[in-house]
Amino acid sequence: MSMFTTAYINKHLGNFLDFTPDLYRYKKCENKFKELCKIYNIESAHDCTAHENIYFKTISYTTYANMFIMHPLNFQASFDQIMDARADDVVVHDYASAVRTAQEKRGGKYRGNFLKVERDMNSVAVLPGNNKFEQHLCTVKLKQLVDENPKLIVKPHPLSDNELMSRIRELVPAEQLASRMENLYSLIHQAELVYSTHLSETALTSLVLGKEIEPLDKFHMKLQGSFSHINHVLYTALEPIKEINKIISSPKSGIINLDIDVDWEYKMEQYIKHVMAKRAKEKGRYIYGHVRKAEHRSSNL
Repeated sequence: MSMFTTAYINKHLGNFLDFTPDLYRYKKCENKFKELCKIYNIESAHDCTAHENIYFKTISYTTYANMFIMHPLNFQASFDQIMDARADDVVVHDYASAVRTAQEKRGGKYRGNFLKVERDMNSVAVLPGNNKFEQHLCTVKLKQLVDENPKLIVKPHPLSDNELMSRIRELVPAEQLASRMENLYSLIHQAELVYSTHLSETALTSLVLGKEIEPLDKFHMKLQGSFSHINHVLYTALEPIKEINKIISSPKSGIINLDIDVDWEYKMEQYIKHVMAKRAKEKGRYIYGHVRKAEHRSSNL
């Protein structure tokens, strides 16, 4: 099922959120991607994470910061494609400016009745939703930050359910807790520092808007987020904007921006060709899951 169908959106976003019109442009990228996956006899999945074999069987896709991204459902393979893109000899384009322009135009990936509130604040913490909150977020750090800085505002994910909101209220005083339907990018614009995770596109969008960024992940989970292969660069590089422009400019990154990539179909074809060639090298190299103990041995990925 397409991520852009009404049925899919209602299932995953409910009936009060939708994607912004800009994102619907990427339906043609989704169609081309699925077509290529069929040609290469590889499975496709929307917005997933998994620990597949390095000889992976699935390539995941979704949108990220008004772009279309693709990566294998193996974290090592995802990081490898970013390393390959980083080392690629390509003409570098200014993707950061394109992301900033799109961000200022649309103000987020979701369309809904979001509220803008003027606050006395200097930083914002962007939280993940239900299925990732306890697993990925370092609640110890969040509580420490809240206690130390009364001008930190905490923004729950708009799809947080009541149970998660109750958990968040245990950590965050009411005066520092934004509404689920408060406008995230209004808060980011008012902040100097944005705390986010390796799960969120706000790492990049905040950075291009001139904000300082800092991760809120648990350390052992920071490389296992849906966008970890991209956000790791943003959190660790000394010149992250320069690095990310270089990376996205390469077809090996698996990242397409329709505002810059005029020949996006060729770029996608080159990506699939590259990542499938890398996959072929890994066939038969590693054995997974035959014995439970073996899953923890350092010889296994």
